[in-house]
Formats: sequence, structure tokens, C-alpha cells
Amino acid sequence: MRPRAHTLFDNFLAPECAPGSPYTPEEGTIAWRSALDGYIVLEVYRRPNQTYGFRYRAWVAWRDAGGALNGHSWQRTEPEGLVTDEYETACRLAEEHAQSRGVELEPSWRLSSNFLLQRTGVRVAHPGR
Repeated sequence: MRPRAHTLFDNFLAPECAPGSPYTPEEGTIAWRSALDGYIVLEVYRRPNQTYGFRYRAWVAWRDAGGALNGHSWQRTEPEGLVTDEYETACRLAEEHAQSRGVELEPSWRLSSNFLLQRTGVRVAHPGR
């Protein structure tokens, strides 16, 4: 198992290799920040009732009871039932939670193109589309 500095997941789930599949935001995700090691992504999302929350996606290893590796996948966890109607509050609380768990994040949030369009009215061009 790879050692890790964060306390978000137990060491039993520590991955043995880098992500084998790229991170893709889940439905409703409007902003995200990756951990510096690339194994965890912090997401801020909007619920259908227009409130915001945050969750993590982590690249984890799956092991049997004896500790033998059975594969890896992206796992989602929503550590707290945050409900707020302000995007900025959701981002601030998500950052504070990540920091309290030792998750070191990239410096800035990435925004989904749909959310960016709603906030600014500017359509983002996607290469190849």
C-alpha cells in the first residue's frame, strides 16, 4: 500500500497505482479541485432543488479480507450533509473540510462549462467539438 498523508480514507483503501481512468465530473458537479497527488478530487455540486453541497471522489484500491488487491476504481464519499444556497459558501466549507483532513489541493477551482455559462454568459469552446 502507498502511504498517504490525508485522513479522508483508511489506509486499507490506499491505491497501489495512479488512476487508470481519467476523472470525469459526476452529474451536478459545478466545480472541482484535484489533490496535489491526483488521487482525490473535491467536488462542489448543485442539487435539483438549487442548493449546494460538496463531496469527494477518490482513486481507491479494493482488497479482500486478507489484504490482496482486487482492483482500483473511483469512489465517491459525501462526508457531511452540507446544504447551502450559496456557491461561495459551499466552496469555502469544502476547502476547510479538505484542509482539516490533510488533503492538499491544487490552487484553484475548475468550473464546469454549463456553470460558467450560467454565471458569466460566456460559452466555453471545447476542442474537438
